[in-house]
Amino acid sequence: MADLANLIPEALFPNSMEISLGNGVTTDYINVGKAEMAWIVVHAYVAAAAAIVLTPQKAYAAAGTGATALTVNVPIWAGIKIAGASDALVRQTDGVAYTTAATAGDHIVVFQIDPATLGYEATVPSLGAYKYLGGTYVGLVADYISVMCWLKPRYNSKVANQPSYIT
Repeated sequence: MADLANLIPEALFPNSMEISLGNGVTTDYINVGKAEMAWIVVHAYVAAAAAIVLTPQKAYAAAGTGATALTVNVPIWAGIKIAGASDALVRQTDGVAYTTAATAGDHIVVFQIDPATLGYEATVPSLGAYKYLGGTYVGLVADYISVMCWLKPRYNSKVANQPSYIT
C-alpha cells in the first residue's frame, strides 16, 4: 500500500508483534511508555470470504498482564488489495476494534494509538499505567496475519541509544 509511508512519515522503530495463522492470534506486548505515538499495522491475507476481527489491547506488564480492550476510540485506516481495485488506505470510523470486510484478498488495517490515552489500571491503581500494546486478531485457520507496531520515540536520540521497546 503506497500511502502507508505518508501515514507514518517519521523514521520509526518497527517491532514485530506476531506472524501467524489467523485462528486466534494473541500478539506479544510492546512497551510504548517512551513513545509519542504508536501505529499497529495489521496485514491479513484472507483466503476465504470471511471477516477478521482486530482488537488492539493495552496491558500494564510485558506479559500482557491486565490486558483489556482500548477505552478511547482511535483513528483507523483500512484497505484491501484485490484484482481490479485500488489498495489505498481509507480512513474508517474511529473505534477500539475493527472488523475487515468478508472478502478474500490482502487486507491492511492501521490503528493510530497515542500512548498518553491508555490510562491507568482502575481497580488497582498501584499497578500503574497501561504502557504496553498488544492485541487479539481472530479469523479462519487458513488466513495469515502479520502484526507490526511502529513507534515514534518521545525523545530524539542516536539510534544506538534508543531504549528497547520489547521487554
